[in-house]
Amino acid sequence: DKVDSFSFGSYTFDVVLDVLDIEKIYRSKMAGFERGELIISCEDFGIEGIPCIKAEIDTDQYDSYLAIVPGTFLAEIYKKYSSILLESNVRSFLKFNGAVNKGIRGTILNEKSRFFTYNNGISTTAKSVETKLSPNQGIMITSFTDLQIINGGQTTASLTSAILKDKMSLENIFVPMKLTVVKNEDYDTMIQNISKYANSQNKVKDSDLFSNHPFHRAFETLAKRIQAPAHGDSVNNTLWYYERSRGKYDQEQFKFTKKSEKENFVKKYPKNQVIKKEELSKYFTCARLLRPDLVSKGSEKCMSYFAEYIDDRYQKNPGIFSDTFYKKCICYAILFRTTD
Repeated sequence: DKVDSFSFGSYTFDVVLDVLDIEKIYRSKMAGFERGELIISCEDFGIEGIPCIKAEIDTDQYDSYLAIVPGTFLAEIYKKYSSILLESNVRSFLKFNGAVNKGIRGTILNEKSRFFTYNNGISTTAKSVETKLSPNQGIMITSFTDLQIINGGQTTASLTSAILKDKMSLENIFVPMKLTVVKNEDYDTMIQNISKYANSQNKVKDSDLFSNHPFHRAFETLAKRIQAPAHGDSVNNTLWYYERSRGKYDQEQFKFTKKSEKENFVKKYPKNQVIKKEELSKYFTCARLLRPDLVSKGSEKCMSYFAEYIDDRYQKNPGIFSDTFYKKCICYAILFRTTD
């Protein structure tokens, strides 16, 4: 976006010049479109289905299944769909520097036959599943609609990393899975609660639990669509990256096997243009709400106040969280960081 000016008679006009390439046109066309349902068919990943047991629970809110999932299937769907599978997770992959993740990786590399018994498994949700009755294996899940891994992102990403980085075979590695198919209308609230109570391997903060609020998903969508102005002589626009789930910026990059892929990602989403949800709460509370006293009390207390404020306004009118709102928030971030 280049600011220039020209004169017409006694008037002078400021003009913004921009270079439109195919990607910018695509983003413009995609504005306002929401992602459709994600359907994962087992056959597309080389298996007939996933044997399971359906829990006979008397409720019309959900169906529950217990299953044993091949590690290869988990790794392959994560390679293809990546962070889409973790949209309802309170955090993304937290790297291998944590004791839990190091342990998972060590078991994959050195004690494959014990992986099933050492691992707590994964908790997942879906909007619906398709099943069939197999003569040999009983009920089998053959496809998932909007599958979400709400607990077990560490396990899934570790399996994928074993294939991509360590060139390991995941043959004979299986993972316990609990699947909840949510049937009631209050889908978002149900998913938030399941995610809240299912997470225990790593410490979960209140700010992590708030990450599933519809506001954050809407803000993340805006961040992926609205480009920042080009800097200097560059005609390439960049994007700000909104990290609503802890560790997601790094998690997005870990699947890249080529240096050029990572460089292109960082070029598109520069590290100095990453905003964590806790940071957004600070910038907004200070610049918009004029409450630096709350910001100074620390991230968790600031986030608690921010969460209450946002939830109240989202319930009244979610439409206020528009393109203009997003751009103002980026301005608050720039002002706060520059002043700091």
